[in-house]
Amino acid sequence: MLFRSYEEGRIDLHRILIPSPLSTFLMRAQGEAMRGDGIHHGDLLVIDQALTPRTGCMVVAVHEGRFIVRRLCLGPGRQCPPRLEASDGVSPPIAVETGQGGGADLWGVVTHAVRCLELENRHHNHRSGLRGQADGRRGP
Repeated sequence: MLFRSYEEGRIDLHRILIPSPLSTFLMRAQGEAMRGDGIHHGDLLVIDQALTPRTGCMVVAVHEGRFIVRRLCLGPGRQCPPRLEASDGVSPPIAVETGQGGGADLWGVVTHAVRCLELENRHHNHRSGLRGQADGRRGP
């Protein structure tokens, strides 16, 4: 499976990650509120504003003047209004703006999260006492 893309030709990440360039934006994740869903501090998020947010998808919203990433929960009927939930088990749910004020405005749908493993490897190597070259050899 790993060699399939090699056999088929070049991999075009732009085509894979950004099928709608006019409505797609990139942002860096900050904080750990969505770590339980696999989004870590420093990840590069691909956000498409043309997609319609559906229940269960990750969204970027504007809340209290700043961007946040949360999972969208659309409850059935009026008794369970739309809300944004974090996966950290600490952050409280946030109501989605419905014209009443005080909630969050949906801005776009997160389609991909890209993590730089090299930075994680450097941090891990530093903590474990490894030094040296990028190829994993121990330093002097």
